Amino acid sequence: MYKITKIMQEIENIVRYHFKIEFNEESAYYYRFITHLKILLPNVYLKIKNKNQQEDDLLDVVQTKYANAYKCVEKIAMYIKKQYNYELYDEEKLYLTIHIHRVVYLGNRH
Repeated sequence: MYKITKIMQEIENIVRYHFKIEFNEESAYYYRFITHLKILLPNVYLKIKNKNQQEDDLLDVVQTKYANAYKCVEKIAMYIKKQYNYELYDEEKLYLTIHIHRVVYLGNRH
């Protein structure tokens, strides 16, 4: 559990620095983002591959619509590949992009 918490903090820092923001930790979007990381990161740590690649068209749409969030996900993917030798699948990138967009642009409104 310590390793997963460490990876979560590393990903939060990548997002924080990419967007130059602080998270509104009381936001529902922040909670969902953290919940998504808790689901994703055991796969990274244990190197479990989820073979469901049916979301290719949707990823194309999300890449275009949420370009800045997707650039951040690409940074996260490179970091995870380098540090943990795990390559994020497109489906994982898709959902991570959506959660990052929401936590950054919707979760930090006051």
